[in-house]
Amino acid sequence: MFSYASQSLNIVMAFILTLALNWALEAFTADAGYIRTGEVLSIGSNRFVPIDIENYKSSSINGIKILMPIGLEAEDVVSSKPVQIAQVSSVASSNQFNLFEISEINGEAITRILVPLKFKDSSCCEFLNAKELKLDLRNDGDTLNPIKSAFFNGVQTASIYSLLILLLAVWLRSKVAELKQDIRTLSEKNENSLDQTEKLKEDLTEIRKIYKRQRVFLLRRVADYGKEIEFWRNTMRKILVTQGADNNSVKDILREISKAIGTKSTHGNTKDEYEDFEALQEVILSMDGSESK
Repeated sequence: MFSYASQSLNIVMAFILTLALNWALEAFTADAGYIRTGEVLSIGSNRFVPIDIENYKSSSINGIKILMPIGLEAEDVVSSKPVQIAQVSSVASSNQFNLFEISEINGEAITRILVPLKFKDSSCCEFLNAKELKLDLRNDGDTLNPIKSAFFNGVQTASIYSLLILLLAVWLRSKVAELKQDIRTLSEKNENSLDQTEKLKEDLTEIRKIYKRQRVFLLRRVADYGKEIEFWRNTMRKILVTQGADNNSVKDILREISKAIGTKSTHGNTKDEYEDFEALQEVILSMDGSESK
């Protein structure tokens, strides 16, 4: 489930990043339009230079500076759509041109301008700030090879995808490295936990052995004490019987003595308990041996 979600997320991210990169690249490098200067047209005795200005943007283009032949007035220029043409300077250049400025080029449309040539040796025209306005300059003689255009567009798209894949690969590599480090850390912690568990098991086994040994030792000591107490108790019993006391009186006297000195537990079955534990000693030792393995 995680892998499917991760793959879907990567696909969506790749799509969004590619779309954003393509859009940003187009917005940064795309032209705002183009200016195409055509061949001289002869209409009757008049000659004109056709100029097509296409505006890709929705807003109008303003401030196109153009050098036109000397002797032209703004009113002499004909346009297919309403535009504003104003002469900026009447000072003629060395090439005998005057500076005009064209504004209010309609958005998302092509506007054709006809510039009249009043003299046979007149030439037209030179655009001064087309590059700053992101307007591509073309001529009628310029032809666009669709194969070459498709190739360059393909190179551009392939470059974007290559960059995206490279960035994605670097990101995935860093994530894989982080996951490997996390797995390595968890593995080390697991090994430490296993070692600690084994150590605790060994300590617990040793504690059990010590407890059983102490129990055997204490029961053996108690059994020895019990034998000695039983010896002296029998000795006193014989003395009391010799003095004429019956068995019940002897038992009562001995119990009163034990009660007075606080040893009533010696009348229990400590001896029998030790004998039972001694009989099971081999079983206990075998259990110790199996726990130590």
